[in-house]
Amino acid sequence: MLRWTITFIIIALIAGVLGFGGIAGASAGIAKILFFIFIVLFIVSLFMGKKKI
Repeated sequence: MLRWTITFIIIALIAGVLGFGGIAGASAGIAKILFFIFIVLFIVSLFMGKKKI
């Protein structure tokens, strides 16, 4: 999921440099959503992954 976030950030940067504001904004928005989903899943996996022996 983090790879998708980095991909959309790169797309947003390239589109912004080339002057495509709409595509850059949409890609940045998607990257932000994917990043927050990644953070939530990471935190959940930290708490669910610890097993008491």
